Amino acid sequence: MGTAIGSVYKSKADRVRINKKVHRDPRMTNMKDMVMPFSVKQMTVGGFKVLVQK
Repeated sequence: MGTAIGSVYKSKADRVRINKKVHRDPRMTNMKDMVMPFSVKQMTVGGFKVLVQK
């Protein structure tokens, strides 16, 4: 199983297929110039604790 922020996929192939559909969705492309009310970089990169290490 592969994961992304907030999503779990059965496989990497499923993740790639689904992400392609999402990026082509007009509702998503209309949001590309939208100003976010928070720092997306900080949300995705910082502020997490490591729960499991290899």
